Amino acid sequence: METSILIFACSVFAWIFLHRRSQRTNKGPKTWPLVGAAIEQLMNYNRMHDWLVNYLSESRTVVVPMPFTTYTYIADPANVEHVLKTNFANYPKGEVYHSYMEVLLGDGIFNSDGENWRKQRKTSSFEFASKNLRDFSTVVFREYSLKLSSILSQAAFDHQQLDIQVTLQIKEPSTTDVSFGATGV
Repeated sequence: METSILIFACSVFAWIFLHRRSQRTNKGPKTWPLVGAAIEQLMNYNRMHDWLVNYLSESRTVVVPMPFTTYTYIADPANVEHVLKTNFANYPKGEVYHSYMEVLLGDGIFNSDGENWRKQRKTSSFEFASKNLRDFSTVVFREYSLKLSSILSQAAFDHQQLDIQVTLQIKEPSTTDVSFGATGV
């Protein structure tokens, strides 16, 4: 009995040792067997975005293994194009992502897979291919950018916190204006 416990303990120790040794050349977060990068992620919880940016500055694609899933963050334009356009079918978002993001993104192009995504992409590519639409959208988005800049500048000057809803309320009319041809802020 003691021998089998000793063999088991040595095996676990060797597994952890070899895994950690293989991490020396890894440019991404340090991982542990079973828990992945969860420990490092929890240690950096209060600076999560800075933590990711640090890794993305070293390597333009970062893989973050977690228990039960793996997240991949991409900052390289060629890789983004590969995932979102060239080889989209090989990178499905899946039901879990869809369920998490449905409240924010609905069933739109940014939250769909397969045939639904293909139809929406085809529709939007025709919609956004027109030179007139591009010219018009530039004007509309410039107006809304100035409005948002004014709100953010005033909030910064007054040392106020802003609700994210402010930016969403500004984005929504600008998208509607471009879609339906309305003007005016």
